Amino acid sequence: MEREKLYSCGLTDYLLDKESSIKNSLEKIEDIKKWLDKKNYTEEQINMIVFSLLVLSEEFKDNKIIKIVNKIQLDFNNVKSKNTTGEIEFYYKFSKNNLTVLPKKIYIDSKYRELIRIQATLLHELRHAVISTKNNVKKTNNNLYSFRRGLCKISLYNKRIINIYGNYLDEIYNTHLTNMNMTELLLLKKNIQSDYLNSLINHQPSGIYRGSAYQEIMYNTYPLLMCDELTKIASYEAYNGDITNYMNAFNNLFSNIISAHEFIMLLEEKKVTKNMTDEMYYQYKRITK
Repeated sequence: MEREKLYSCGLTDYLLDKESSIKNSLEKIEDIKKWLDKKNYTEEQINMIVFSLLVLSEEFKDNKIIKIVNKIQLDFNNVKSKNTTGEIEFYYKFSKNNLTVLPKKIYIDSKYRELIRIQATLLHELRHAVISTKNNVKKTNNNLYSFRRGLCKISLYNKRIINIYGNYLDEIYNTHLTNMNMTELLLLKKNIQSDYLNSLINHQPSGIYRGSAYQEIMYNTYPLLMCDELTKIASYEAYNGDITNYMNAFNNLFSNIISAHEFIMLLEEKKVTKNMTDEMYYQYKRITK
């Protein structure tokens, strides 16, 4: 099916015959559960964490993710802000010559919400946690630090955040890749018997999971997100690299339309339109034929 048609019809029927790419899933599930034995979680919450870690460790090809998440506190009964269904708290440790930034706690609102939405929220926040661990802290002087959290760059002065560059770029890719992770997770129903997975009801007839976060900006940027090369780079660089490599790849494709920096600033100002991203997507189609 052509990508333009997939976009216009909401990807209907695209995944009906697809199988999960996750191999040896039962063995991996048991390995992950061993890390959670001493945690005070319900059986449902354990399943939620296990399947999140299963898809994330598969995406990033790194089993150390399990150890990273094992150190994070998870609160399924609270959120600090009324305007969100999930949020992450970070730990900042300043020493004489260094700054350490680590994910500390994740808050999830689990009241009066469908289980599949809670699962997606947890996965979304765990992605933020995992891709923040290789944060490349740089110290300019005694009062100014900068570090990377996924695809965004955060600057602190006198221990206070003064600037976040690329926040919405990071969020749209984190949301898009979470949707892909959730779709992969739902496809596992074909491979393994799980009462928990069967209780996750996806209302999209295509089988593709569509989250409810950032709906307007996701709609306007979706033609761009369907550029597989950029999405793969975004996934890799968020965890392993630097936003500069993503920006260079973006500029190689779209510099005659808009630069990566200009696009990032438009995202922050919420001025990206569907017409702009459609134009970028059609150029991508033209030069990659």
